[in-house]
Amino acid sequence: MLGIHDGHDAGAALLINGEIVAAVNEERFSRKKCHRGIPLKSVEFLLNSQGVSPQEIDVVAVSGLFRREKRFRLLERFLDRLGFCRRTFIEHHTCHASSAYFTSGFKKDCLVLTIDAAGDGLSMTLNLANEEEGIKRMWCSSSYNSLGDFYASVTKILGFKPMLHEGKVMSLSSYGRPTYLEALRKLVWFDREEKSLRGIGVLGERSIKEIMERIGSNYVPRDLASSAQTLLEEVVTSIVEVAMEETGIKRLCLAGGVAQNVKANMLIRELVDELYVFPHMGDGGLAVGAALYQQWVEEGLKPYELRSLFLGPEYEYDSGEEVDPGEIAEWISEGKVVALFQGRMEYGPRALGHRSILADPTSNVKRELNERLGREWFMPFAPTIIERKADRYLENAERSPFMTLCFRVKEEVINQIPSVVHVDGTTRPQTITKEDDPFYYQVIREFERISGVPLVLNTSLNLHGEPIVCRPEEAISSFRRGAADVLVINGRIYRGDVR
Repeated sequence: MLGIHDGHDAGAALLINGEIVAAVNEERFSRKKCHRGIPLKSVEFLLNSQGVSPQEIDVVAVSGLFRREKRFRLLERFLDRLGFCRRTFIEHHTCHASSAYFTSGFKKDCLVLTIDAAGDGLSMTLNLANEEEGIKRMWCSSSYNSLGDFYASVTKILGFKPMLHEGKVMSLSSYGRPTYLEALRKLVWFDREEKSLRGIGVLGERSIKEIMERIGSNYVPRDLASSAQTLLEEVVTSIVEVAMEETGIKRLCLAGGVAQNVKANMLIRELVDELYVFPHMGDGGLAVGAALYQQWVEEGLKPYELRSLFLGPEYEYDSGEEVDPGEIAEWISEGKVVALFQGRMEYGPRALGHRSILADPTSNVKRELNERLGREWFMPFAPTIIERKADRYLENAERSPFMTLCFRVKEEVINQIPSVVHVDGTTRPQTITKEDDPFYYQVIREFERISGVPLVLNTSLNLHGEPIVCRPEEAISSFRRGAADVLVINGRIYRGDVR
């Protein structure tokens, strides 16, 4: 089963016997952030890496129903040229819901919430899912009443790129106060009686105009960010509360672009008994959702737990002196920034130790690292922490292997790990076990032996504005431009350089 998404953040995914064996996004090959178009190189990688021909693909599942004629014809020609026969098109939010539900591992009834800017005319769906009936839609909201589009409009007002930099708004919000909240509440809200998002019914530039009329031209950027973030949190928690009241179910799956907002996810997690956020929650994950849904249609599919995101390409590289995890930990403890490139590339927006930059969480490296990577000063960094020791540092700690959840850091340890705690006292960790990634796990174990702290700072290996690196050549380019002091590729130090 081949899943394809040919829109914003294009990508593809391959299932064999219902299991995701490979998945990737086109941006990693084209080097164009959130590449829009047909995922030519992604499909090529999937087929070649698994030794599969187009004729062996039972069905091509394409995400999304509506396209302009030109775009549709290009896609059809692409599929015809490669020799794919049978294909189907699956509604946008059904793909989001399927990506979350079928990889959740939930065996009992659960709710599935999808929220984004817009897709096939909708901006929100609430679904009931179980093993017997699959995913059944309960509520939905029009794209003209869109929480995601509202947040994207605020993103643009603040000078960032909508559909790309919403995370900057979330980060900046922690420095401000929600002084414009009352004015913004009139733009989008959740109607508890109608069980639908409601708003003024405008998108894009008209939405920006409406916001500006309410806040005035002399607004304080950090306060606008705080107000938008507070409103988003109010709306999503209201949806979850009403859904739980109506169904009695406190088990939730989450997908769609708004699910990238880890601060809102933290509040949702405090409401429900179990929360699963699909790790590639935005449109970049739609190809997986399309393939999983069609697998369910064709042969049936029960939800299973997604254990690994190392689904992308890997590359041979055997130059340079071999290094072990202990040496890497030593460099980190000495204050060096280490770029770690190994194995198959991660699927999704987070680096999880295979395309990562590592640093000492006990130091005050945050400002320096933001500067050398070209990031805004207010952007936080996240840690990778040994899972069984997470409760020493995190309130209500639980397994979070894909960096989809935010946690409050225990007050007594905040000063011990300043470079991975945001100004609001939270962090977005990756928890790790030896089974998840033996080499990376051992790096952290060795760092703990040296420092007494079982975590390291982990951010993605790329300069700001670029996709996460895919090939060794891109890792080397980032290194040469100052992203790190040391570069380790497949267990070997690049040219033996330690700056």
